[in-house]
Amino acid sequence: ISLGSQIRERWKNKYKLRLTLDALKSINTKYVFCADSADVLLLDDPALMVEKFGSMDCGILFNGEMLPFRRPYSPLEGPMVEEWESFENTVGEGKFRYLNSGAYIGKVDELKKILDYCVNVDIHLAVSEQKINEEAILSDQVIFKCAFLKFYPIMRIDYHCKIFQTISEFPNEIII
Repeated sequence: ISLGSQIRERWKNKYKLRLTLDALKSINTKYVFCADSADVLLLDDPALMVEKFGSMDCGILFNGEMLPFRRPYSPLEGPMVEEWESFENTVGEGKFRYLNSGAYIGKVDELKKILDYCVNVDIHLAVSEQKINEEAILSDQVIFKCAFLKFYPIMRIDYHCKIFQTISEFPNEIII
Protein backbone atom coordinates (compact mmCIF):
# COMPACT_ATOMS: atom_id res chain seq x y z
CA ILE A 1 0.00 0.00 0.00
CA SER A 2 1.32 3.45 -0.87
CA LEU A 3 -0.02 6.22 1.37
CA GLY A 4 -0.31 9.97 0.93
CA SER A 5 -1.07 10.37 -2.77
CA GLN A 6 -4.29 12.21 -1.88
CA ILE A 7 -2.46 15.00 -0.02
CA ARG A 8 -2.30 18.13 -2.17
CA GLU A 9 -0.56 20.54 0.21
CA ARG A 10 3.19 20.65 0.86
CA TRP A 11 4.25 17.20 2.10
CA LYS A 12 5.40 16.88 5.70
CA ASN A 13 6.84 13.57 6.89
CA LYS A 14 4.73 13.76 10.03
CA TYR A 15 1.69 13.01 7.81
CA LYS A 16 2.98 9.42 7.65
CA LEU A 17 1.94 8.90 11.27
CA ARG A 18 -1.79 9.53 10.79
CA LEU A 19 -1.86 7.89 7.36
CA THR A 20 -0.23 4.74 8.72
CA LEU A 21 -2.47 4.61 11.79
CA ASP A 22 -5.56 4.95 9.59
CA ALA A 23 -4.29 2.27 7.18
CA LEU A 24 -3.67 -0.16 10.05
CA LYS A 25 -7.43 -0.27 10.70
CA SER A 26 -7.81 -2.38 7.57
CA ILE A 27 -4.69 -4.54 8.01
CA ASN A 28 -5.44 -8.14 8.99
CA THR A 29 -1.90 -9.47 9.36
CA LYS A 30 0.17 -9.96 12.51
CA TYR A 31 3.07 -7.85 11.19
CA VAL A 32 3.45 -4.79 9.00
CA PHE A 33 6.49 -3.31 7.27
CA CYS A 34 6.61 0.46 6.67
CA ALA A 35 9.16 2.24 4.51
CA ASP A 36 9.70 5.56 2.83
CA SER A 37 8.84 5.30 -0.83
CA ALA A 38 11.65 7.51 -2.14
CA ASP A 39 14.81 6.06 -0.61
CA VAL A 40 14.28 2.49 0.60
CA LEU A 41 15.19 -0.62 -1.40
CA LEU A 42 14.14 -4.19 -0.68
CA LEU A 43 16.90 -6.57 -1.62
CA ASP A 44 15.33 -9.90 -0.69
CA ASP A 45 12.07 -11.68 -0.07
CA PRO A 46 10.00 -9.72 2.50
CA ALA A 47 9.07 -13.06 4.10
CA LEU A 48 12.69 -13.33 5.33
CA MET A 49 12.34 -9.97 7.05
CA VAL A 50 9.17 -11.15 8.78
CA GLU A 51 10.86 -14.40 9.80
CA LYS A 52 13.86 -12.57 11.32
CA PHE A 53 11.65 -10.05 13.08
CA GLY A 54 9.44 -12.78 14.51
CA SER A 55 12.44 -14.18 16.39
CA MET A 56 13.33 -10.81 17.97
CA ASP A 57 12.14 -9.69 21.38
CA CYS A 58 10.35 -6.45 20.53
CA GLY A 59 7.10 -5.06 19.20
CA ILE A 60 8.60 -2.69 16.62
CA LEU A 61 12.06 -2.62 15.08
CA PHE A 62 13.39 0.56 13.46
CA ASN A 63 16.20 1.09 11.03
CA GLY A 64 19.36 2.29 12.75
CA GLU A 65 21.79 4.92 11.55
CA MET A 66 25.23 6.05 12.61
CA LEU A 67 24.50 9.71 13.26
CA PRO A 68 21.78 11.29 15.37
CA PHE A 69 19.69 13.30 12.92
CA ARG A 70 22.38 12.96 10.27
CA ARG A 71 24.63 15.44 12.02
CA PRO A 72 26.22 17.73 11.01
CA TYR A 73 23.58 18.09 8.27
CA SER A 74 20.49 18.45 10.47
CA PRO A 75 19.28 21.83 11.66
CA LEU A 76 17.60 20.26 14.71
CA GLU A 77 18.87 21.39 18.07
CA GLY A 78 17.69 21.89 21.63
CA PRO A 79 17.30 19.99 24.90
CA MET A 80 15.01 17.35 23.33
CA VAL A 81 17.63 16.45 20.73
CA GLU A 82 20.27 16.13 23.45
CA GLU A 83 17.93 13.92 25.51
CA TRP A 84 17.27 11.58 22.55
CA GLU A 85 20.94 11.34 21.69
CA SER A 86 21.87 10.58 25.30
CA PHE A 87 19.17 7.89 25.55
CA GLU A 88 20.16 6.29 22.24
CA ASN A 89 23.81 6.26 23.37
CA THR A 90 22.80 4.65 26.68
CA VAL A 91 20.58 1.85 25.36
CA GLY A 92 22.19 1.45 21.94
CA GLU A 93 24.77 -1.03 20.78
CA GLY A 94 27.29 -0.78 18.00
CA LYS A 95 27.57 1.87 15.33
CA PHE A 96 23.94 1.93 14.16
CA ARG A 97 22.46 3.13 17.46
CA TYR A 98 20.30 6.06 16.32
CA LEU A 99 16.66 5.66 15.31
CA ASN A 100 15.84 6.25 11.66
CA SER A 101 12.14 6.27 10.84
CA GLY A 102 12.57 5.57 7.12
CA ALA A 103 11.97 1.84 7.59
CA TYR A 104 10.47 -0.24 10.38
CA ILE A 105 8.63 -3.49 10.96
CA GLY A 106 6.28 -4.26 13.80
CA LYS A 107 3.44 -6.17 15.32
CA VAL A 108 0.26 -4.46 14.17
CA ASP A 109 -1.22 -4.22 17.68
CA GLU A 110 1.96 -2.65 19.12
CA LEU A 111 2.31 -0.28 16.19
CA LYS A 112 -1.28 0.93 16.63
CA LYS A 113 -0.55 1.81 20.28
CA ILE A 114 2.63 3.64 19.45
CA LEU A 115 1.16 5.51 16.48
CA ASP A 116 -1.84 6.50 18.59
CA TYR A 117 0.64 8.08 21.01
CA CYS A 118 2.62 9.65 18.14
CA VAL A 119 -0.34 11.40 16.49
CA ASN A 120 -1.00 13.12 19.83
CA VAL A 121 2.55 14.40 20.44
CA ASP A 122 2.44 18.21 20.35
CA ILE A 123 5.71 19.27 18.74
CA HIS A 124 4.38 22.83 18.42
CA LEU A 125 4.29 22.99 22.23
CA ALA A 126 7.89 21.77 22.45
CA VAL A 127 8.91 24.45 19.94
CA SER A 128 7.05 27.15 21.90
CA GLU A 129 8.81 25.98 25.09
CA GLN A 130 12.16 26.12 23.22
CA LYS A 131 12.87 22.43 23.77
CA ILE A 132 13.50 22.02 20.05
CA ASN A 133 13.68 24.37 17.11
CA GLU A 134 10.99 24.94 14.49
CA GLU A 135 12.38 22.54 11.87
CA ALA A 136 11.07 19.69 14.05
CA ILE A 137 7.47 20.44 13.07
CA LEU A 138 7.90 18.68 9.71
CA SER A 139 9.46 15.47 11.00
CA ASP A 140 7.98 12.07 11.80
CA GLN A 141 11.39 10.99 13.10
CA VAL A 142 11.21 13.63 15.84
CA ILE A 143 7.92 12.17 17.02
CA PHE A 144 9.16 8.57 16.82
CA LYS A 145 12.15 9.58 18.96
CA CYS A 146 9.71 10.93 21.58
CA ALA A 147 7.92 7.58 21.44
CA PHE A 148 11.21 5.68 21.72
CA LEU A 149 11.85 7.27 25.11
CA LYS A 150 8.41 6.18 26.29
CA PHE A 151 8.08 2.75 24.64
CA TYR A 152 11.59 1.27 24.85
CA PRO A 153 12.11 -1.77 24.95
CA ILE A 154 8.91 -2.47 22.97
CA MET A 155 10.45 -0.18 20.36
CA ARG A 156 13.96 -1.19 19.38
CA ILE A 157 16.56 -0.25 16.81
CA ASP A 158 18.25 -2.73 14.48
CA TYR A 159 21.69 -2.01 15.96
CA HIS A 160 23.42 -4.86 14.14
CA CYS A 161 21.67 -4.51 10.77
CA LYS A 162 19.95 -7.89 10.91
CA ILE A 163 17.04 -6.58 8.81
CA PHE A 164 17.83 -2.97 7.82
CA GLN A 165 20.97 -1.33 6.47
CA THR A 166 21.50 2.42 6.19
CA ILE A 167 24.00 3.34 3.50
CA SER A 168 23.64 7.12 3.21
CA GLU A 169 26.44 8.46 5.39
CA PHE A 170 29.22 5.89 5.47
CA PRO A 171 29.23 3.42 2.58
CA ASN A 172 32.39 1.79 3.93
CA GLU A 173 30.48 0.77 7.08
CA ILE A 174 27.91 -1.41 5.31
CA ILE A 175 27.34 -4.75 7.02
CA ILE A 176 26.64 -7.59 4.58
